[in-house]
Amino acid sequence: MPTGAAGCAGMVPSSVPPRLSWSASEPYCFVDDPIVDGAGDLSFVSASSATTFVQVLFPSDGRAGVLVSDPFITAPRPQGFLGAVYSDASKTTSFFAVDPDAGGQRFLREESERWIGLSPDPRGGYVERRFRYECCAPADRGQVIRYFELRWVDADLTPRTDWFTVTTWAYSYNVEPLVVVDLLGNALVLMWFDPPMSMPCEGSDTRGFWVSESGAVSTFSPPTPTLPAPDCQAPNFAGFGSALAFDDGGVALFRQPGSSASSSLAGWYARYPSGAGPTMAQPAWLLDHDGSLQRLSNGAYLGTRRDAASCSRTAEIVGPQGQVCATLVLDGSDGCDASDRLSADGTLVLRASHSCSLRWWPGLGRSR
Repeated sequence: MPTGAAGCAGMVPSSVPPRLSWSASEPYCFVDDPIVDGAGDLSFVSASSATTFVQVLFPSDGRAGVLVSDPFITAPRPQGFLGAVYSDASKTTSFFAVDPDAGGQRFLREESERWIGLSPDPRGGYVERRFRYECCAPADRGQVIRYFELRWVDADLTPRTDWFTVTTWAYSYNVEPLVVVDLLGNALVLMWFDPPMSMPCEGSDTRGFWVSESGAVSTFSPPTPTLPAPDCQAPNFAGFGSALAFDDGGVALFRQPGSSASSSLAGWYARYPSGAGPTMAQPAWLLDHDGSLQRLSNGAYLGTRRDAASCSRTAEIVGPQGQVCATLVLDGSDGCDASDRLSADGTLVLRASHSCSLRWWPGLGRSR
């Protein structure tokens, strides 16, 4: 229901999409969170046994899902998905554009380095990330030097820039970077360096970077959520949490408050102005929302609130100044064990944590 608040023109949907659902037998289920394209089409991987995995595409118009063996879906496109096929023989990865119903595939390009992923650029295209290795120059005392690099590519993965080195290291840390691209096209990079064979004392060695499309790299020390580790000399890394982009650039990070063993930082614990180091200051309106909040392509935000008893969801369209533009109680959205995942196209996905089921509303927050 529209609230009539000022500044909401063009942000409130005129209709509500139908709820779609899928379920399967237990105990083996979802491998990762679903991937949602720019039109509300869904892709996910389900495990039907401990060793058998099924990749499914569901079009947003309610047609039956389609099983897809190759390529492996890695990222959303404005409509459809990007898929990748790795060849162990040639040590290369081939990329394809995949229709949302798997009706067609189009070869895009091949990559020979250790490619690790894509982060959507809100302006269009992606920021691509990879690891690169060099061995073993005398100046480096025979060590393998590891490089983490980024480059900007368009929607068909055609490079817009050269590869830019973000950072290097010599020790064989286990590293999984978080890369978030803000609305100005700058990439926030947060990295945790997990020493090998260090369990249960992995520590909390982190580094932060901003990288621009021109190749400028700035370095800072990020606020780092940690968990108590009673058997260790220092606490362990707890994860950076979820990210939210702002109209004027920059990113805020959120970690869900937990139990007595919760992390040292929770809620909206850090904001990174575009290209700058962290600050704890947040817009006052943001503190009334949790980490499911998602910025939409029309400049509004989509969030959910839960009923205290049933956890039935109420969707909210929120304007860029925090004004509530519209609310809608979602039938069939109950379930306190289900996580809320909102996508930039306005799709809401509820994924049950202890059952093999999904419910989703394609393009719920999209103006139409």
